[in-house]
Amino acid sequence: MSVDRARRDAVADALASFLRGETRRNELVAVLRRFVRPDAAKGRPQADRDAYLDELLASSCLEGKYRPTSLSEEAWEGTCRHLAFLNSDLEERRWHEPGGDDEDRPRMILLARWHTLGQLVASGVAYLTSWWVFAASTLVSFLLYQAAMRKFDSAAERRRRQRQRWECHPFADREEWLAHKHLLDAYHLPAYDPAKFHEPPDARKCPSYLTVPARVALYVNVAAFLAYVFIGSVLIWPLWLAMMSLCRR
Repeated sequence: MSVDRARRDAVADALASFLRGETRRNELVAVLRRFVRPDAAKGRPQADRDAYLDELLASSCLEGKYRPTSLSEEAWEGTCRHLAFLNSDLEERRWHEPGGDDEDRPRMILLARWHTLGQLVASGVAYLTSWWVFAASTLVSFLLYQAAMRKFDSAAERRRRQRQRWECHPFADREEWLAHKHLLDAYHLPAYDPAKFHEPPDARKCPSYLTVPARVALYVNVAAFLAYVFIGSVLIWPLWLAMMSLCRR
């Protein structure tokens, strides 16, 4: 990897002009497209490419195509961080998360075995009494299993770390971002102005006579989808438990 200083400086000037409100979003995208060199980048050795700059240009042009007018305050702050990163000599870093879903797998298998044992007992009782016993035990097992895994889910901690990283992306952490924030001083950026970077609220609202029916239809469809997923998950729950309990820890 390397830093393409000439292109970075040119892209930084274009971003700064946009953040100051001197150019519009479509004008910024048109300027950025001139610096996209996919054919040349593909033919260059990996060590000579500025991977961060190439990805930034590609994503900016794509976002400009599908979201040409609005820019939220959060996105505006993210663009400021990209501007500071462009003026630094930092190169692209890939996030690495140790472990993964496999961290929870031994706990999932052990818990599934206990639930499978409970389901076997419930099926025996249901054979002597009523099938409702097995149906009720399946539902209770499903809910208890989800609650237990949610309590011990190691993925929640990873998601929390990812949110923290996105708050200072593309910098590695908040300390690195604050250490390079002074690079923005040379551009004299004003504070975020919704009038310049956001669509007027009325432009995005549906007509009043469509608001209530649209919301009702949305809620009904979401509720129907969630009910379908929930019922389907409960129906296959005993089979899933049996398969999971046979896995090696």
